[in-house]
Amino acid sequence: MSDNEYPEYSESAEMGERGRWIVEGVVRDSLHWLFRETPKSDLGIDGFVEILNKERQSQGRLFALQLKTGPSYFKEPNEEGFLFRGKRKHLKYWLEFSLPVIVVLCDPETSNCYWQHISTDNVTRTEKGWTMTVPSEQTLTAAHKNVL
Repeated sequence: MSDNEYPEYSESAEMGERGRWIVEGVVRDSLHWLFRETPKSDLGIDGFVEILNKERQSQGRLFALQLKTGPSYFKEPNEEGFLFRGKRKHLKYWLEFSLPVIVVLCDPETSNCYWQHISTDNVTRTEKGWTMTVPSEQTLTAAHKNVL
């Protein structure tokens, strides 16, 4: 058995885990809401957020999250934020999903997270898929709690 036959924890797997940890921490500690991670065999939804009121009670309001973590998601800045590119199959899935879907771009170096709601109003279909700007002003923080 050679040294390269051991199981490997890939960098992309670690990056995804780091994004989940960052978002879970923000949702719990800053927003004071509940974060529920989906099983590893997800189809394009990484978790759900359940909104709690000031008394920490749920009124059955949830939204879904798709998390994207790492420097590659910040390679195309524009005047408003960061250009996000997606596949058509995911767009169709997210637009038809029974809950609102939010894409969250996580920067593992700064732990900053930026979000955008997936809707027909803010996506541009392209030859290969679609694009959307994730505004740099829309941070996943308590400052944007009411908007979320």
